[in-house]
Amino acid sequence: LQAAHAGFTVNPISANLLKLFPANTSGSSGIPISLPNTNRSDDFVGKIDYQLTPHQQLSYDYFFGNQSGTAMTINVLQPQFLTLMGQRVQTNGFHWTWNPNARWVNDFRVGYDRFQQGLPATEPVDWTKSAASYGVPTGVTGPLVGGLPAIYINGMSMLGGDHVLPKLLGPDNLYEFDDTISYLHGNHYFTFGANIQHWIVNAARYANGRGRLKYKGNCGGTALECFLEGRPYLGILLKGNPLRRVNQWSSAYYFQDDWHVR
Repeated sequence: LQAAHAGFTVNPISANLLKLFPANTSGSSGIPISLPNTNRSDDFVGKIDYQLTPHQQLSYDYFFGNQSGTAMTINVLQPQFLTLMGQRVQTNGFHWTWNPNARWVNDFRVGYDRFQQGLPATEPVDWTKSAASYGVPTGVTGPLVGGLPAIYINGMSMLGGDHVLPKLLGPDNLYEFDDTISYLHGNHYFTFGANIQHWIVNAARYANGRGRLKYKGNCGGTALECFLEGRPYLGILLKGNPLRRVNQWSSAYYFQDDWHVR
């Protein structure tokens, strides 16, 4: 390396990070990076119907879906910087229908849904490693913010995983109650009922939670020289807790009259 300024010395942390750049044997300034995406989906569905009495029917249905894999959501240089994807969905439904006679029908439903994206969160693959294991003493601790900080060197590909991760969505829970009563009277078919829902949502985006370093020509040399000297132009680190919890109730009431003139 031809240094552009006097007193140039290589920082040992930067020297250690150089091995994360893949070798360039293409003879050009750029090399193609191709890292495979992987995906797996495991699903299950079941339904039970039961005739309780001649005028009452019960049913229960359940769905479970689990998806996992890795994806190249941004351009990364190593497999450990790919994004770890995953989501899990569960739905439950209970249904009771009661028609005591030809005029009346009561349709009652209870549902419970649970959703989580990321297991435990959408993360870089190396999220279980500390920054110190790469030789970068950021001091960042926490169960979700492991991995190499995002390192940007002007004019070069980024080191590390996506800086907007980790992202947490869930577990989210939805409880729903619905009751519909129908009544036939002459030429009128009346329908009325209520729907009540209770949402509990947990979400967070830990952007820059692992830290982010930017290097450009602010040290009297090129951006690469600034990186090798360990002199970043900018450092960013998340402060505070981005986790948010939303607890919401909603209700709806309805009435309908289908009137057949003839």
